[in-house]
Amino acid sequence: MAGPERYNVLLEDPGAMASAITLFETSDYLSDSLVRQPQLLRTLNELSRSRDGSSQQASSRFSLRSSGRNPNESVAMLRRKFHQAGFAVAAEDVLQPRSVFVSMKLNTQLADEAVRAALRIVQGEQGLAVFALGRLGTEEFDLGSDADLLFVRAPDVGEEEARQDAERLVHALAAYTKEGPLFAVDARLRPHGGEGELVATWPQLERYLAEEAQPWEALTYSKLRFVAGRQEMKPLVLARAWHQIVEIAARPGFRLAVQEMRTRLEKSNRYPGSFKLAAGGFYDIDFITSYMTLTQADLTAGNTEEKLRHLRDAGLMSQANAERMRQAALLYRTADHAIRLVTGRVRPELPAIEHQRQAVGNMVAKMLGRPEADDLQPELQRTQVDVREIFRKIVGPA
Repeated sequence: MAGPERYNVLLEDPGAMASAITLFETSDYLSDSLVRQPQLLRTLNELSRSRDGSSQQASSRFSLRSSGRNPNESVAMLRRKFHQAGFAVAAEDVLQPRSVFVSMKLNTQLADEAVRAALRIVQGEQGLAVFALGRLGTEEFDLGSDADLLFVRAPDVGEEEARQDAERLVHALAAYTKEGPLFAVDARLRPHGGEGELVATWPQLERYLAEEAQPWEALTYSKLRFVAGRQEMKPLVLARAWHQIVEIAARPGFRLAVQEMRTRLEKSNRYPGSFKLAAGGFYDIDFITSYMTLTQADLTAGNTEEKLRHLRDAGLMSQANAERMRQAALLYRTADHAIRLVTGRVRPELPAIEHQRQAVGNMVAKMLGRPEADDLQPELQRTQVDVREIFRKIVGPA
């Protein structure tokens, strides 16, 4: 902190020193960011001056609009702004702990705006409608998350032009440069996966879902959400896609296919302490919410917590089960988020390094607003047993 650049920033607002020390005590990832990028201390200054508490206000201080002299310069500016804004959201999580679903929604808003800004830079707004799937689709984007994107071509745009627009967008978001990538992009959830065309038309997407899509793809497309591009295509694509995946869920054998799919994912787990893929982990909750919204033909947007609340309020899930699932989802997502904050790595199990493990436990306790526990692992294991019991009641053997 004694380097001249850092010291001058601290002189502007000595209160930033206390914030920096808190980050050093808690997060190896954020500490490394501060060491490598001293200018981020100014972001801490801004945070220390805005303790009035609104998380939404905190993220809106950053505009990702970028207008350089050329596309490369604009993308470089976008990357710098995105990383600064992402650091601010992460630092706020440490300095002013809040619900993980609030934090993930802020990260989702930043990712959405980055996609929109990048699409403007590559001039693809008229050719494409960009949809999100996966964690971005459910507004649970986080540090280190991949963006699962689906590209749909506007009917008045040529196939080659749309493909080039999509490729330029992926490059702008995911290319490794000195500013670092914005985030990794995965476009393999499109029709026919990695072997299919990068960009589909909405009739091609509808036909694929009606004639070829597998049951797991119905679960996947239940998270479909419009992000950027041609606005008029949003209602059309969403309505047609949702109709087709509800039809898939109504077919005989769908429940058995979901059970088999969950079993395969469980067997693919390679982490002994996983609270994501293992029996009773977060994937059980994810499968339950998607399965029920599809089989009840009651699709709703939002994150896992919001979907569970909707299932409860619509009378599709008992209040007791919905609350048990909500608490479990909150614990799993909070633990996952704390691991990313502390270590900067994406791993579905607690860290083996003792000080990191303790920091994760402390972070989870603060975010959940409860006393610190000696070890989080026993609670995660108890929760997995509880979640698996509910999974078997609703979906069946796994």
